[in-house]
Amino acid sequence: MEFRKQKNTTSPYELRPGPPARIKVDLTYFLTEQGKTKPDEADVKMQTDVFLPKPETPPYAPKKTGIDKITQIEDHELFEYDVEVQPILDVLLTKSIEQGTLEVEEEHEMAQIKKFKEGYHKRRIAEESEWQQEVIKEIQRIRFKNKTLDTARMKRKQQFETIQKLQCLNLAKTFLANNFANSVKHLAEKKHWKDTFKDQLHCDFKDWIYGTVARNLQNKKKAKAEQDDICKEQFTSISKEKIPIKNSVKYKLDQREKGR
Repeated sequence: MEFRKQKNTTSPYELRPGPPARIKVDLTYFLTEQGKTKPDEADVKMQTDVFLPKPETPPYAPKKTGIDKITQIEDHELFEYDVEVQPILDVLLTKSIEQGTLEVEEEHEMAQIKKFKEGYHKRRIAEESEWQQEVIKEIQRIRFKNKTLDTARMKRKQQFETIQKLQCLNLAKTFLANNFANSVKHLAEKKHWKDTFKDQLHCDFKDWIYGTVARNLQNKKKAKAEQDDICKEQFTSISKEKIPIKNSVKYKLDQREKGR
């Protein structure tokens, strides 16, 4: 920090020159309008000349670069008309004949095309009429088929309804076949017509018989259970008495096996 302070200190020996001495110039005179007088004006009328039409552009002619020469050539030395014109005539005649033949063929072809178009138009009309007839026949067949199907469906519906009616009739007959007998039996079971003897027989005597049979069955069941218990006790005591005998026999068998 001390080194930096010493470095930034101004030296007493300053040798830089001072600012230059200049005189400030006032330029406002040139920035503002000085005089307000208008310059002189004058009106002058002028008539321009009428322009002539532009001349046509001359045809282009390239600049000549060669030199014109003349040679002396007699007649029939370079060109014979009869000989030179023969190929040209052949080409003209051949082309004329070909053109005429082509036009005749085209006319014949156009006539054939026209004839074919007329025949095609007739065939199309005939096919259209046949198609219309086929459509009419198909519509008739479809209507006949629908009518037949409706008749068959109606017949089938009637058959089904008849079968259902017969089934309902048979069910009713079956259900009502024993209706009278079942009704009388039901009334008899519900004791609508009481008979004292039968009532005693079916009620009091029946209950006594049922009770006696139930007691006998219970006694038999108890006796059988007691017999089973006695037999079980006897079998258990016998098996206990046989245990030492079985042990002795098993011991002997084991000793015999060891001796072997």
